[in-house]
Amino acid sequence: MKRLTVETDLPFCDIAKCDFIPGGSFCEDGRCDQRRCYEKLREYERSDLEPETLRKAQGLLKELKDARQTVELMDACGKRVCSSEEHWGCPYGNEGMTDCAVLLEAAYEDTVEKLLALKETLEG
Repeated sequence: MKRLTVETDLPFCDIAKCDFIPGGSFCEDGRCDQRRCYEKLREYERSDLEPETLRKAQGLLKELKDARQTVELMDACGKRVCSSEEHWGCPYGNEGMTDCAVLLEAAYEDTVEKLLALKETLEG
């Protein structure tokens, strides 16, 4: 993909030769809309991710929103089965008293697979 930003650490205002006073009416808090857009684009271009790779990574991240909870539960519960009292507080418990360890283990394995897919996506 062709770069639209320049590879430098100069601030946007120096690159654009902006003559407005930082913090003035055109430049709220020293960061105008043009500068914010430019810096976001430069950050994206420095990541070397193609748009399709980025979309795939963002999708995986959405699927992994509860990953921390799953990993922490797996660490806390391990392979043990909850008592009936603990069972109702467990997100993997249900009315049929199904073995929540089996459900938690399946969620954990799914989380690990998604994390590995995210790693592969980002590494190319």
